[in-house]
Amino acid sequence: MAASFYTLPTIAPSRKDNFTIVTADPSMPDDERKALLAWLLSRFHDQRLSGLALVESVTACFTVALPEISSHMAQMKSFNVQADIIKATHLNDILSGKAPAGAWASQAYKDSPGNGLAVAVDSVLGLYASVASILFAVGRQGGSGADANSVKARPQALINRFSVPLDQQSLLPGRDLGPTQPMIERIYNGFSTHTEARMFLIQAFLAYTAGSGHVPVHIEVLLTNFRLMRGAGMTHVNAILRLAHMHPWTVRVPELAHYYRHFCDELKKFGSIPAPVREYHRLLVPQSDFLFVSSEYQPLIAVAGSYVEEVETSFAGYVYRKEDYQSLIIKVHSYEPSTSKFVGTSNLAADLGIPDMELPAMRMSDPVQTATLS
Repeated sequence: MAASFYTLPTIAPSRKDNFTIVTADPSMPDDERKALLAWLLSRFHDQRLSGLALVESVTACFTVALPEISSHMAQMKSFNVQADIIKATHLNDILSGKAPAGAWASQAYKDSPGNGLAVAVDSVLGLYASVASILFAVGRQGGSGADANSVKARPQALINRFSVPLDQQSLLPGRDLGPTQPMIERIYNGFSTHTEARMFLIQAFLAYTAGSGHVPVHIEVLLTNFRLMRGAGMTHVNAILRLAHMHPWTVRVPELAHYYRHFCDELKKFGSIPAPVREYHRLLVPQSDFLFVSSEYQPLIAVAGSYVEEVETSFAGYVYRKEDYQSLIIKVHSYEPSTSKFVGTSNLAADLGIPDMELPAMRMSDPVQTATLS
């Protein structure tokens, strides 16, 4: 039968990557555990770490900082997961400049030996502010250049809120022993590739937020940045919604109506995601399951961006390809909103939760616009 041509086989990958979940020996004293965490964090100042080894090393920071999530991380299915316990003797070797005997620690020391000076950062606030900065890099792009948000505004916000002493700041992004801005970007790219590792980390932090009552200070430091990861990868969605509410008549622009309809369909799917995890959607699923893929909305995003940029200067840094859709942007801006009238409620307007307005008259007084439209 012809239908057999459309029946897909089930094919399992012949091999999986190995992934080591690193933990500290439960008997390791608290001061030594802090020293191990500081050393792990200092490794991101080295530019040699990349790919899966980088993702594994980042995960090691979380499983040492939060031992309780180790068993959860070990449940990943797309990797051959194994565990390695760092003992006090391994740490002593590392800090004395010798390659440790433990399997993961030995390879980690070879790949990126870290910096023994990092153990000077030994306060909960200093260490966990640095871990929080790494967490932010897992889910959000950090910008570019020396003034990037990831190495300037975000670390400074943690310093201000938690009063992190100056001598405890050296492992923060952009500082002497902390990750550089290119490394922050590399961390983001690594977890965007190995999405199951990112999913399990985000699930763990969502579990903390689902709890009731107050949390210990080291968890609160981490959750401060985690809350800012809401809506990651969804800037263009907010821009489209803002355009629809600012100018409801744009749903009637012929070149945009198709994109608005597709957007409404996906809004319904988005609304079916449980509320506590909805805004972390992009961090919980593989890229193949993303809703609101920007490439499917480019003309609408370009028009939305042009309007939002007018009222929100910070939006100017968002890349929405306005140069590629300049003629469409000029055409939409040529309509005169003041001439539009409310005409009831169409299905499309109702789905977007906006009043239905007729398409306004088009301004033709601007010779540049007139030439473009003709």
